[in-house]
Amino acid sequence: MYWIYLRNKKLIYVSCWFIAICICTSCRNESKNNTENEAQDSTKQNTNYQIKPTKVEIQEVKKQNLDYIIYTNGKVVAKQQAEIGFLASGKIEKIYINNGDYVRQGQTIASLENKEAVLRLRRAKEEKAIKHDEYRKLFIDFGGEWGNESSISDTLKQILRTRSGLALSEIQEAEAAQNLENSLLKAPFSGKVANLFVSKGTFISASSPICVLYSSQNLEVEAFVPESEVLILSDGKNKNKQNKADISPITSLSNAVSYESYLVDINPQVENEGLVKLRFALPSTKEVSQNLLLNMNVTIALHIPQQKQLVVPKEAIVLRSEKEVVFSYENKRAFWNFVKTGKENGKEIEILEGLKEGQQIIISNNLQLSHDAEVEL
Repeated sequence: MYWIYLRNKKLIYVSCWFIAICICTSCRNESKNNTENEAQDSTKQNTNYQIKPTKVEIQEVKKQNLDYIIYTNGKVVAKQQAEIGFLASGKIEKIYINNGDYVRQGQTIASLENKEAVLRLRRAKEEKAIKHDEYRKLFIDFGGEWGNESSISDTLKQILRTRSGLALSEIQEAEAAQNLENSLLKAPFSGKVANLFVSKGTFISASSPICVLYSSQNLEVEAFVPESEVLILSDGKNKNKQNKADISPITSLSNAVSYESYLVDINPQVENEGLVKLRFALPSTKEVSQNLLLNMNVTIALHIPQQKQLVVPKEAIVLRSEKEVVFSYENKRAFWNFVKTGKENGKEIEILEGLKEGQQIIISNNLQLSHDAEVEL
């Protein structure tokens, strides 16, 4: 019986091992089939999603004039400008204008209290009348016929004018009249008033400025450039070689405003920090006089015409291994061209080496391109 028990137990062990082997074989086959199916699906997906060529724009390399542009800042100044004040001391009686008003030459700006000046003039006129009567008596006493100036010599007339005191009284009258005139402040030229901050009743010393008068119809711009840039500029004496400049106010509300100007003066002296002063003439228009204020900050784009040379858009230049590269276009492929660049004007750049006239270059979508990459237009 024991022998039969051992034989049955052995049969059970063999049966279990056989079932286990069958199960493992079945799982391995199923895993292999699943892997093969996944590989086939992946191949199909790669076939359906192939990388498309980069779409680009191209342009032909040509020789053309490149305007070299110098950018700088400056201030608006007036060609004619003066600080004006009274020639006499006194208390201001009246102010006739306001800041920003336009005045014409000879127009009264302000006046001082002038009661004393009026009295001195009246006194001088009375004194002159008395001396004139004494002169008449002497004129007759010395044989002259009154009313006939040629009845005595000019030398004698001058002696009689001095002896009678008429000559001195005429000088005193002129001085009194001038003092009265000095109580009025008149515009020495036509222009716009600025920096007028005095008021009625203020005591003013002689020659102390009370305002600034400037010619708003003759505005200019002063700016500085490095001395290294001066030799390529023209001072404006030859109108055929004038350097044009675009001038814009530095204000958020006037970004779109630009005025055409010309370089008219180069100061033949280098200032501190190696800078040279330039002066630009602005158009004498109403728009300029209204929109540009004295000492306003402006930006200047100074154009320097150059000879014809190979020029490409700045967008065509990219960096590869810290070197400047332009991609050329040939047979639907992009190729590296290492280049050496020259002057630029913010939009275009000069090519000194690396490209030839007539080549087609890529000017868009070139930041991620690689050498010999496939592209399309």
